Amino acid sequence: MNQKVVSQEQEGTRSPESVLIIGANQDRNTILAALRVYQEAGMGEPINRPDEIHDIACGTCADLSREDISMDEEGIDDLCERVNFAPSEYGLTDVSTEALFAELRRRGAMTGLHGAIGALYDQLERQGQIPGDSRLLNYLACRLRREEALVSGLPGAKDAAQVWQLKIDENDQAKN
Repeated sequence: MNQKVVSQEQEGTRSPESVLIIGANQDRNTILAALRVYQEAGMGEPINRPDEIHDIACGTCADLSREDISMDEEGIDDLCERVNFAPSEYGLTDVSTEALFAELRRRGAMTGLHGAIGALYDQLERQGQIPGDSRLLNYLACRLRREEALVSGLPGAKDAAQVWQLKIDENDQAKN
């Protein structure tokens, strides 16, 4: 299998724009195989590629001095490594937010966390980092805030949880 574990040190050296998310393992394996076949066919360096390949990679770019040509041999190796280490969107697991927040409350961490969750979400939303049209993201954020309210133990927590439940229900109705 082509997957490897990435250490935090390795992950920390990558720039944010170089992060890839690969769907299924079959996608990852196909991309890696195609890139290696490309290299083995002697097309690792841009100068060795026919114009048709350049056109696929970056539009009409017969001028090899342009910056938008496709990667060289070293760049392809780096891309293979990034594809190999890319997280899979299917690798996510459910986290019991209720259990998580109960544990945080037990440890006395809920008071600070109560405001931090809302502040973080609001800040990300204002910055446009949270797409307003993502029902899944909206559902997850509302669910997180509902569970956080339920276990916070703060005054008005049950009312706040009901508000978040209404938003979850509205999201479900919009889906149908």
